[in-house]
Amino acid sequence: MENQKSEVKEIFMEFASAFEHKIDNTFWIQLQYEITCENDIAIIQVKVENGCVQIYDGEIIEPENIYVMSIETLRKLYRHELTPLTALANEPNESGEMCSLIEPKYKDEAKKIYLSKKNDEKALEFASRVHKMDDFFNKDDFYMAKVQTDFCRRLHQVNAIGLYNNFAKGALHVYFSIKEGETLSEPPIEFSVYILQGKGTIVTGDDSIPVSENEYYHICPKQPVQIKNDCAEDLNLLYLGQM
Repeated sequence: MENQKSEVKEIFMEFASAFEHKIDNTFWIQLQYEITCENDIAIIQVKVENGCVQIYDGEIIEPENIYVMSIETLRKLYRHELTPLTALANEPNESGEMCSLIEPKYKDEAKKIYLSKKNDEKALEFASRVHKMDDFFNKDDFYMAKVQTDFCRRLHQVNAIGLYNNFAKGALHVYFSIKEGETLSEPPIEFSVYILQGKGTIVTGDDSIPVSENEYYHICPKQPVQIKNDCAEDLNLLYLGQM
């Protein structure tokens, strides 16, 4: 067990070293992560202030929020087998509850962000700083992601890898791999898609557009959009969205 706790701290220290190259002196945050190991929990706190990243082994500072994850999730992040955005994405579990692989320990309604209504300014400010921490869980000075089916997670009822999210600008990049008979459903939000492999159909309202490999589409839908795959070959695409 102590070996696992040492492993957790070493990974966080390496993340912290790289993260210092990605921030400026204005960024600050204090968070606690509880990593579930075989028979215990490793507690790591992260304090970012004045361009420095401090890692604490245990409960030393007062965190703004607490997040939980498994040691296997942490290992996959370290090996680039899981992107931070994929780990943080919410998806219904078997009980219908929205959850992620890096999950807030306590469901604080005051910190939740909604697309359908005006949000509290403090909640928006905190969410913006938390989204910056996506960059923390990448040990390289630049952002790197391995994009292959084995590293996908089921999101929006298809295989997916979250690649990039700029909270301030509302930009979202996702790799989707849609199997035969599956449909990716999206709300009526402006987005683009680049078809990497396979064939399929984009459906919105009464419009139905056949799509195939090496084609790019920019869509400004007034109705929800469905991207369908009726072929045996996987339909792989890069989604570039504006939230």
